[in-house]
Amino acid sequence: MVLKQQTKEEKSHSRNEKKVSRKEKLPEWEKEGYVPPEEKPLAAEEQAKFDQRLEQFRSKMEGNKT
Repeated sequence: MVLKQQTKEEKSHSRNEKKVSRKEKLPEWEKEGYVPPEEKPLAAEEQAKFDQRLEQFRSKMEGNKT
């Protein structure tokens, strides 16, 4: 019985010693020669809708500051 416990402990110990290597891909903006996409201004109608929603959000946030 004691021998079985020792082998279990040895196995778990050896698993913990393995090195884990992880490779991650570089994001596009980090690569050499990256050119950011061109920003286009919103149409006047879309800008007005955005400003309205932004104002609603800000008024809700100010109401929650109490």
